[in-house]
Amino acid sequence: MGIKTTYVDDIDGSDLGEEATPVTFSYEGQNYSIFLSDDNKKKLDSALSPYIEKAETASAASTASSGTASSSTQNKKIREWAQSTGFEYEGVDGTKRTLGDRGQIPAVVAEAYREAQKAKK
Repeated sequence: MGIKTTYVDDIDGSDLGEEATPVTFSYEGQNYSIFLSDDNKKKLDSALSPYIEKAETASAASTASSGTASSSTQNKKIREWAQSTGFEYEGVDGTKRTLGDRGQIPAVVAEAYREAQKAKK
């Protein structure tokens, strides 16, 4: 049986279809990811615009990622994708692994998910 994933706007619950991509941003060292409709993304852009215009860009070193996906919603989507496609990655011991139902999601799996979402467009 196939799995169909439909995304919804995290603010108003509106349907975003099957090929939505999350809006990501950082605040006080924490990375965030949220699915937004075009209207809600414009609202976020408008709200952040005066701050972004005055802010300095932080260096990559100060915003380094831990290498794992952070949001539980995003983790669920990544996990569903990896399990439904049978995605395999190399474990630290060199063996091929598939993603389980629990635990941290390796960065290589999260990156493969992001690339798969980009390829759908």
